[in-house]
Amino acid sequence: MNLNLDKLIADGKKISKERIAEIEKRKIEEDEKQKQIELEKRIRQKIPTRFYNSVPDTNRIAKSVIEYSQNFFDNIKKGVNLGIAGDTGTGKTFDIFYLLKKYKYTNFQYVQLNVLFEQDVFQKDAKVIFIDDIDKVPTTRRHEILKVNDWYIEQLYYIVDYRYRNLLPIFFTTNQSKKGLLNLFGDALVRRLIENAKISVKKNKKNSILS
Repeated sequence: MNLNLDKLIADGKKISKERIAEIEKRKIEEDEKQKQIELEKRIRQKIPTRFYNSVPDTNRIAKSVIEYSQNFFDNIKKGVNLGIAGDTGTGKTFDIFYLLKKYKYTNFQYVQLNVLFEQDVFQKDAKVIFIDDIDKVPTTRRHEILKVNDWYIEQLYYIVDYRYRNLLPIFFTTNQSKKGLLNLFGDALVRRLIENAKISVKKNKKNSILS
């Protein structure tokens, strides 16, 4: 079917109102189909292949992901953070990528903490940043307590505080409980990270990040 309405008119062909409406409807459908194809390409480029190709067990999706999904775009707009605590291998990263893929959301940056502070890599104003394993930072043991280098805390605090003030969500995963994060990063940073957030614990995690 020739969907070029302007060409048909230019060729002097008589077109009924019904035919015009049909052509316009088909054109809108074709444009939407092409838009979805391009969107699928972009989301495929943003999500690592292993996570993109995974088929999650929907019965084991983290509670916080399910809650976030109920008002996904509204939560993004309001700057609501999303966090999952859990042991290694419980599928925390898979769950967050599942959410992003479900909504074909491409305005995010996926980073791990070891590259977060490289200015040529980190996109400060990305609508969403996904920090995987936010607790994976160099530590030293002081009086039997693991401590993070002050420089890392300062850099991470700047990013968390900036996004907190500007309603820019942070998605993150961690192996730590709330107490563990407080020991690593201190109250001011952790409070900004979890104050406006949906957070849950994956199976096998004994200590809740909220406890």
